[in-house]
Amino acid sequence: MSSPARFTLGAFFLLLLPTSRAENAWKPRAEHMFALEGRTVAGFPSLGQQQHTGIHYKGTMRVQKDPTGILLLKFQNMTYTKFHENLPRGWWSHMNTAREDFRQLPITGSTVAVKLGQHGVETVSLKAGMEDWEMNFIQGMVNQLQIDFRPSKPSSRNTRNQINTAYRLMENSVFGRCEVLYEVTRVPRSVALAQPDLFPSAHKCDHMNFIEIFKTRNFSNCEYRAELHFGLPTSKKCQPGGNACQDFWHRASVTRLSGCGDQRDFRILQSETNSRVIVNLHLHKGSEASVSSYLTMNLQSIKEVSRRFSPHADPVVLQDLKFRFTNINGDKDMCSLFEAKGRYFQGDTEGGTRNRTSSGNEDEERAEDTSNANGTEPVVSNTERKQWDLELLGLHNPPHQPLSPYVSKLQGYERSFLHVMKLKETVTEIAREFEASKMIYERMTLEKVWVAVRICRKMTLLDLQRAVVNVNLQPRTNKEQRSESKVYRDVLVMCGTNPAFHILKKWIEQRDLRGEDASEVMAAVPSHLQTPGPDMIREFYELVRSWAVREDQHLKITSLLAFSHLLRTACVEWRVRHAQYTYETFDATCELTHASHYISWYASMLRAEPSLLRVYIAALGNTGAVAALAPLQGVAEDMSMSPYLRATAVLAMKYQALRVPEKTSPILLSLYHDVGQPVAVRVAAAALLFYTKPELALLQRVAVLTWYDPSLAVAAFIRSSFMSLANSQDPVFSELSRYAGMALALVKPVPLGLHMPHNFLWSRVVSDLQDVVSIQLSHETSLDATNFYCRFTQRLGGVSWVAFQGDVFVSGPEKFLTMLRELIYPSADVTQARPAIQNLKRSTKWLREALNIAPRSLPKLEGDIRVQFGKMAELVFPFDSELPAELAKAGRKLLEQMETGREFHYQKVNKNEMRTAVVTELGIPVNFQLSVPWAVRLEGRANMSIEHKTFLMDVDMMYTCAMFSELSFHSAWDETVHMAASHGVTVIRIPSTGIRAGLSETGAMQLALETAQAEDGSFIFQHSSKPFTSQHNILDFTIASRRESASVVHTRRSTQKWNSVIPNVNVNYTTEGPILTPLAWLRNGVNILGHAMMWPSLEASSIAVQLDGLHSVNFELRLESGNQTSVLLEELNRSSVQQSAVTTEAPTPPRQLYFWFWNRARATTASPDITETTAATNAEATTEQQSAEHTSVPNMVVARDDDDYRGSFNVSVIKPFSLQVNRSPYKYLLVKILDGLYGGDAYVVSLNMAINGTQSRKLSTLWTYAAGRSGKVRRFGLFLKEEKWQVGFTSILVASAIPVLKLENVIRANITSEIHADLLYSSDTAEHQFSLQTVMGRSALKAEALEDEYLTDKCIDRNQGPETDISPDCLRAAMDAMFLDRYNVTITYKGQSTSLGPIMMQHFNSLRLWLLPYITDTEDSKRTFAPSNTITALLEISPRLNTLNAWIRTPSMKTDFSSIPVNPLVTEILRFNPAVSYARRIRGESYCSHGGSKFFTFDGVELDYNVTSCWHLLAKDCSGHSRFAVLMRSLNNQETELEVNMDNYLILRLRPGLNVSANEKPVELAGHAVVQIADQAGAILAHLQARDTPEHVISVALPAHGFHIVYTGSSTLVMADRSMRGRLCGICGDFDGHAVKEFRKPQDTQAHNGQEYASSYAITDQAECASEQMK
Repeated sequence: MSSPARFTLGAFFLLLLPTSRAENAWKPRAEHMFALEGRTVAGFPSLGQQQHTGIHYKGTMRVQKDPTGILLLKFQNMTYTKFHENLPRGWWSHMNTAREDFRQLPITGSTVAVKLGQHGVETVSLKAGMEDWEMNFIQGMVNQLQIDFRPSKPSSRNTRNQINTAYRLMENSVFGRCEVLYEVTRVPRSVALAQPDLFPSAHKCDHMNFIEIFKTRNFSNCEYRAELHFGLPTSKKCQPGGNACQDFWHRASVTRLSGCGDQRDFRILQSETNSRVIVNLHLHKGSEASVSSYLTMNLQSIKEVSRRFSPHADPVVLQDLKFRFTNINGDKDMCSLFEAKGRYFQGDTEGGTRNRTSSGNEDEERAEDTSNANGTEPVVSNTERKQWDLELLGLHNPPHQPLSPYVSKLQGYERSFLHVMKLKETVTEIAREFEASKMIYERMTLEKVWVAVRICRKMTLLDLQRAVVNVNLQPRTNKEQRSESKVYRDVLVMCGTNPAFHILKKWIEQRDLRGEDASEVMAAVPSHLQTPGPDMIREFYELVRSWAVREDQHLKITSLLAFSHLLRTACVEWRVRHAQYTYETFDATCELTHASHYISWYASMLRAEPSLLRVYIAALGNTGAVAALAPLQGVAEDMSMSPYLRATAVLAMKYQALRVPEKTSPILLSLYHDVGQPVAVRVAAAALLFYTKPELALLQRVAVLTWYDPSLAVAAFIRSSFMSLANSQDPVFSELSRYAGMALALVKPVPLGLHMPHNFLWSRVVSDLQDVVSIQLSHETSLDATNFYCRFTQRLGGVSWVAFQGDVFVSGPEKFLTMLRELIYPSADVTQARPAIQNLKRSTKWLREALNIAPRSLPKLEGDIRVQFGKMAELVFPFDSELPAELAKAGRKLLEQMETGREFHYQKVNKNEMRTAVVTELGIPVNFQLSVPWAVRLEGRANMSIEHKTFLMDVDMMYTCAMFSELSFHSAWDETVHMAASHGVTVIRIPSTGIRAGLSETGAMQLALETAQAEDGSFIFQHSSKPFTSQHNILDFTIASRRESASVVHTRRSTQKWNSVIPNVNVNYTTEGPILTPLAWLRNGVNILGHAMMWPSLEASSIAVQLDGLHSVNFELRLESGNQTSVLLEELNRSSVQQSAVTTEAPTPPRQLYFWFWNRARATTASPDITETTAATNAEATTEQQSAEHTSVPNMVVARDDDDYRGSFNVSVIKPFSLQVNRSPYKYLLVKILDGLYGGDAYVVSLNMAINGTQSRKLSTLWTYAAGRSGKVRRFGLFLKEEKWQVGFTSILVASAIPVLKLENVIRANITSEIHADLLYSSDTAEHQFSLQTVMGRSALKAEALEDEYLTDKCIDRNQGPETDISPDCLRAAMDAMFLDRYNVTITYKGQSTSLGPIMMQHFNSLRLWLLPYITDTEDSKRTFAPSNTITALLEISPRLNTLNAWIRTPSMKTDFSSIPVNPLVTEILRFNPAVSYARRIRGESYCSHGGSKFFTFDGVELDYNVTSCWHLLAKDCSGHSRFAVLMRSLNNQETELEVNMDNYLILRLRPGLNVSANEKPVELAGHAVVQIADQAGAILAHLQARDTPEHVISVALPAHGFHIVYTGSSTLVMADRSMRGRLCGICGDFDGHAVKEFRKPQDTQAHNGQEYASSYAITDQAECASEQMK
């Protein structure tokens, strides 16, 4: 035979091969009859009694084959039933198929022709005119017959019967084209015959082999799949429609086929498919619902037939098996999708896709976004869809909704009329319920909002225009109309369709929506848009550029930011777009090529509009595009811009750092390594480095560089970041946390504190619930730019929810704080209270002229406040130096409006949403939807009278949030939805309340809250959740949980009624789950996309707080202060203590100082027998022109420092509610708290509360505080009284307030502090008293650490001279040595409190159990049991190890704890330093020091310079904000003298040997004297103390100027408040936080070295130092 003939014959046999296989499997003249049965149910598989709702169907399928090899199928006797009942054995429970409620399944009885190919089904021919569901149902049945033996083809004759094999292939079905795992197994004949349920009609197989085939579908690997989704999490673990999405979604489908024969002749006996979708309705474990289905096809008979089925003459031919959908909601668009006049890009094809060559930069971005298996990004346009065959809809039609159950069958006008009328009715009903907010909970108003959104998403533009044609967006009087218009506004925003956006756009452009309303719309729209394709992006851009937006500054800012987020989500980040949208439903997708035009526009606006530069920087970064990196880097490196703007440009790269870390990391590293950059820029770059997922080597490199970094602030930020990451429990950061822990040991141990830049990350992980809560707090407080950042994130079931993130960024923070302070409380003119001394030699003006000092300018005030909710709703409020004027103007306008009465009305509705939909084996859509709508409403009227000092306001506030989590499927033939759902609702409501505030004649602030009588019995808080199943019609728009078909899943019921602490308030708690306490609610509650659920269980539970006869609540607040001596107190104690019952006369009103709307009364008692000496110069003498050089000391007060710290201040003897002084309980407390103190300040605050109602109650509260002049003793007291009980608490802190400068003396000194506290509770039936005494000191470990060899050699060795005492290391070591780390605590309970011993032991045992891993086996034998009624504890904190050791003893138990981990920031806060107050610790200790020839500037730069006998300027405020200077000169004995000039009004001179003078008058500091000097207005200028042992130390606090000086004669320490940053000049430096370029001479030029720098501040034209200059 010739070659062509052989080729032709071979080809002929190849073409006949599939037919031959089909002929062997399906006999031409035989009919196979299969019994069909299936079920699809929705329910809760693990809750209650297995309550389910679903359908069950059955019927017969007959299969024949015609001579051409086509299979002919007919369905007969197809019936189904709906059921809604308990299935005790689960969803697969047996059901009586003979039940009477089976009805006809409306599926075609005509012939279905199926062509089988070599690899499965090739075509399906159907009768024309079938509905989508019917075609999908038939395809699902056909899929049961599809088998592909392709990979298992035997390779030789000997292996023909070796059937056992497994292989993977791609296969078509109604699920999509997905990977299927085949497992083919030969079954022994005996096994098959013994299982007739699995091998029906086995006798028909004769002697053929029995085969079992399992087909497992991998939905995570599909070329395309039938799915629809919106708002899914962006994660590799979430493939839309895949087998799993994080931890809340699971999906599986397995088909089992049993038969006989082999690969060439396989006879199907049974085909069964089981599919399940399991969803955690609350996203966490324990909240499962499922939709389960199975389809079984059993062979009943094979018989010969003479008549074949007749196929249709003109059928509809379906290529491959694929889910079919025909959109019926779309009307013809009024405008072309890509109209030529509206195109923004040249080269667009008619299909709407970009068809041109990309630039190199665009190619790089496309390459970065590729993440699928083929290495290319899916590009879908109207001509390139793989799953759906959908027509173009354009901008005037709603989006395609292939799997939505709410696609109505209504057509044309009927559909349009129904939607319009239903939307109007629903919105009107919502508005009415908002007005009557008491009914919101009962009427499930938020579910009606969700119904309105669903309706809107099916409406065309014409329908929506008809619905909103009469909406008045600016009503003036009609409240219901105002509320209705806002509901329409918010429904259109949440709708997110193209027609809805078109109407919103028109409203804004026509200024129907304006101001704050328009801004809120623009901020919220991007997160709700359903199909933001290129045309929608273009429409949004046009709106941003419209005149209506550009004329409103706030609206423009919001629009710019919203558009940038939309670009990132819809165009730039493919991963985000893939998770957010089902792009196959788009007319065309937005690509990087579309977005490049807008990104270029943002970049061009950086220079075009400087006033909004900060906004354009943020918007450019929000796009996430690589193209944005270059302009952002340009801003960050632009030296002409402020550090604030440069730092914001760095932080704006956040999305680029997350998306393209390989391109962003080099830029960040370059900025971080450049030590010449401002600290704010470097810290911002370091912060973003951690977003780039750095490798271990990079982290180690950054850690090592902290040892060489000249900026302590940057090093501190790096160290705190490493420590937080190393301790993070968040599993997302597990690898980064492990790397940070490994690199932490390489970081320089720089000191950390609240005053240093800090990056704090805290996380809480509840693995049982898959709940992760993460909080990040970071701050950087440099002079150039101060930033405070906060982010709260929750991850539940793998779904990450950024509830809030925001920051405050300020350039010139001190200006900002001063501005706010001056705005609220304007300061007095100090020149009036501090007149300058005439003819002063070294006045501040003279110093400026003598040294030719150039003024130091602070950074200009600019900054912003940024807040972001969710992923895309961002608001930025920039401000500058005009802010005070703007606030003052707004404040005046508000006051004017409130004088006549100002009404306010705020209403906002929004939602968070996530949904996904797939299909079952028969194409039945399965939908999971989680929607969290919320609403807030505030309405009222306010009046204020400045003249009468009254404020009146009527307010009604309501906040409600709901969670609708629904898993459902719908049977399209009867339009029924079967649902398993959980709905939760929270309502917080402040009922109609009148607020009345004012000032009484006695100066007390009075506040009254009055509830309307109609509100009696109303609820102020309601929270509930319930699971239920429902079976309802698609067009049933009633509330799901209230439908007649809805059935709540019940388990058990427990009801509790609690009485609240507040009278007239009832709490009702009902649960069918575990009974929880309020504390457990706070601990176990979860946040589900913004809905706070108080319990994690799925069972029905509810809690309600109800008013019961509450009429009003009255408050009265009063503040009094005193300043008395011990002699006066003794006199008052002898003569003026009276029983309060005797006092009948009203107390004399004190002198009042009005501050805004309240008073602060200052009570000053005078007596001729005061032991304090006061030297004051009257105002007239001070203001006169004087020729003398100095005047007498102004307002100097001298007191002693040997206070009796206990005195009579103990709760057991103080009776403030029964005893009074001069008919005043306030003066009585002033007497008691100042008893034993030789001078000091005391304050008393009273708060009286009266609750009027059915259960009236009064509560009186008194707070008191006092501190001695030296600060050695501080006292605090709290007293509460109610009708039936009283509580008193007193505490005393005793600590030395004089710092010790030298480390050697610190080590030798026995520094201790004590805390004494007493608590007394008394009632009509019992009295309990507790006492606590704490002695704080240094532990043995700390004492050993202070003897460190390095510190001893450098700081203590006398051979190196005294200059070593003032080095930063030595001062830091001395300061650290004064922090006490050992706490000896003794708690004693007396009297009837002994009965509480067992309860206290119970709590102690709980503590032991909680800290069980840290309990040591070996107990300290030296520590015995505690005495009876006593608990002793010894605590030691190790700051270096960040651990806590504890030894606790009770009368019956001894427990030792070792190495309990403590957060380093908490460790820093807990440690106590008696010499440094907490306020100063928060601000930080920045100091300049001098000793011998050594100087250390405020910024830590060391220099050598020998001070001469000439005066040298040590520090001066050179910004012009204040008149302050510190001068130094050398004395003959190698010691120094200081001169401190305060406003040219007070001159202090400090000399060795405790020699101090004020205005040339000696000041006696011997013994325990404490001296305070004030100006004529009473403001404290100087606070002086001294000690002659162990050092001759003089401590001078200068609170009015922000300085503190410690002076010993040979050493000087000048500490400056952070408010002085950047304002100083002198040898101590400018205090700007930068060590670079520190040596700035008076003329603001740079010195070459420290010698030149220091000598430039010497005052050389003095006669007393002329001889020194000649030497």
